[in-house]
Amino acid sequence: MVLMAPGGRIPKDRSWKAAKVMMAKVDAFLDALINFDKENIPETCLKAIQPYLQDPEFQPDLVGSKSYAAAGLCSWVLNIVKFYEVYCKVEPKRQALNKANAELAVAQEKLSAIKTKINDTGRQHSRCALYAPQEFGAFTAGVPAGARS
Repeated sequence: MVLMAPGGRIPKDRSWKAAKVMMAKVDAFLDALINFDKENIPETCLKAIQPYLQDPEFQPDLVGSKSYAAAGLCSWVLNIVKFYEVYCKVEPKRQALNKANAELAVAQEKLSAIKTKINDTGRQHSRCALYAPQEFGAFTAGVPAGARS
């Protein structure tokens, strides 16, 4: 009830009776669990769930002695909160990685363009080198070998 509060508005009535009403529509309840937006939990929901998380009896093993279904929900809550904590630490790093990869792609494109220009210049230089010795010889005729550079 607390984690799934729409818009982070925590219901005042968090009794077992209110929980049973919420879970009475089994298909809708299961769909809400399956499609829960675990990456965007309102801060108010996280604050409201803390007393439950700190309760030493809020453990799937202990709850399971009373009800397997309740143990499953207890486990779901613990795992969703843990996922969110990890997600909040990892997501900024994931965004930084995506930004760095984008910058790397731009730099690789620039490098590729420069390499292409270098290769084109090298081909032009090679073509010039094929013709230059004959033409160069005409200019250096009569110049002593030590004076040529």
